[in-house]
Amino acid sequence: MFSEGILQILTILNLLGAAQGLFMALLVLSMKSANRKASILLATLLFCFSMSIGGATLGVSGYYLRFPHLIRVGDPFVLLLGPLFYLYARSLARYPLRPKELLHFVPFLVYVLSLIPFFAGTATEKIAFVQQMQESRSAGIIVIVVLRLVFLLAYSVITYRFLQTYTARIKENFSNIDKLNLDWLIAVSKLLLLVIVCSVGMYVLILFSKLSFLESNYINAFLVSLVIYAVGFLGVRQSRVFAAAPLPVSTAIPVSIEPAETKPATKYENSTLSQEKSSRYLQKLLHSMQQDKLYLDSELSLQTLADKLSIPPHYLSQVINEQLGQNFFDFVNTYRVEEVKSRLTDPKNQHLTILAIAFDAGFNSKSAFNLAFKSITGFTPSQFRTQHK
Repeated sequence: MFSEGILQILTILNLLGAAQGLFMALLVLSMKSANRKASILLATLLFCFSMSIGGATLGVSGYYLRFPHLIRVGDPFVLLLGPLFYLYARSLARYPLRPKELLHFVPFLVYVLSLIPFFAGTATEKIAFVQQMQESRSAGIIVIVVLRLVFLLAYSVITYRFLQTYTARIKENFSNIDKLNLDWLIAVSKLLLLVIVCSVGMYVLILFSKLSFLESNYINAFLVSLVIYAVGFLGVRQSRVFAAAPLPVSTAIPVSIEPAETKPATKYENSTLSQEKSSRYLQKLLHSMQQDKLYLDSELSLQTLADKLSIPPHYLSQVINEQLGQNFFDFVNTYRVEEVKSRLTDPKNQHLTILAIAFDAGFNSKSAFNLAFKSITGFTPSQFRTQHK
């Protein structure tokens, strides 16, 4: 179906993707990291991506004729991608990796065992298998491949939801999250989900078009290469992607945490906090924030604020959620934005840069400040200052 020129271009792109994955795996392992387990998981994940890409490229490009005993070697690695991606996310969030996590790799081991008869075959048999697959439209084979992708899809969805929950958790506990968030990994998980859905559609298309099984493999290998290119791009932009910078132990999220979309009424239905005490805590909180300006502390967290107010942190979080309809992150940054607005309109501060004022108000990064300011006021800081000169 594809011309020779297109196949050559895809071959080059796929091989470059596989090579980049191997290079990044070695790079990650060579870098010093305070979270060594996360680094090993990321390196292994990149290696598995490369093996999956290399296997597909071998099949269509004709290299299998020279290296027949490498045929299908990359197949089982697809079943490692999901578990490794999930465990990598958990490791970055400071979850302990327990022995039972090894159960995630049982499908991979079972699949490898099922391929032993094929691996024990002769070179002629393996070449004949590939040549048969080039024209094959067997529904049974397609079902097996799609099931492998569904397995990866399930893990990708679980990982994405885990990362969403983690983000909700840190926003409930910290006022500055730039060093804690895993937004880059959420972006990769979205791309991976898109790639999987496209891959499933590609294999189903085999039944209704002239597209061969191996050509579909080739396209999907290119799509997987995009994930590696994305990780490489993010790794260049954010050094902590490859360094696996550790997050504070206190940010580890309990499995039972409520999803971000859970309504406070449902979330706290078993709480023992009375309405009277909740109102008293609220008044104490608002008074302290207004009078003492605790939000000016860039390291302010739910725990430190609760300690200052002598309020149990879970009750303080409940008060902010129920009474104010905000999480801790938005609650504190609303005060910080108001502080910035006040200082920007004060003629005494005209000599100060906007960023200097933002840092004085408790923000610790330009990007977080700009996002919060625009979200709350509807204007960029520069627009606001210009309008109020």
